Amino acid sequence: MKTIVRIIAIVTISIISLGTYAQSTWVVPDAKKKVVNPVKATPESIKAGQALYNTNSKSCHGDPGKNNGLPLTPKPVDPMSAQYQKQTDGEIFYKMQTGRGAMPTFKETIKDNDKWAIINYVKSLKKKA
Repeated sequence: MKTIVRIIAIVTISIISLGTYAQSTWVVPDAKKKVVNPVKATPESIKAGQALYNTNSKSCHGDPGKNNGLPLTPKPVDPMSAQYQKQTDGEIFYKMQTGRGAMPTFKETIKDNDKWAIINYVKSLKKKA
C-alpha cells in the first residue's frame, strides 16, 4: 500500500511540475518574432513608453531591475532581465497582443504604436544595465 501511495505522489508531483513548465514556455510563431518595430526609439517614444509601462505593465512586472513583479505562476519577467531582453521586439509585441494565463491581452486596450513605444522603453533599459 505504501508503494502505491508513493507512486501516486511521484506522478502527482511530476504532473504539477510539467504543468508549471508548460505554463512558463511561451512559444511565439517565427513570423511574429521577425516583426520589426515601426516606431523609432527616440527619446520621446522612450519617455512615452515609460509612462505607458508604468500605467499598464508595472503593476505585474514590477519596477525594472528590482525583480519585484507579482508572485504569479509563471512569475512576470523583469524587463531588465537577460531573459526579457533577449526577446525580439516582435516577440514582446506578440505577447502583449495575445496575452496568456494571468497576462491579459492588450490587443484592444493599448494602441499598436503605444505597444511599440513600451517596447522601446523596456529595450532602452538594456543599455542602462
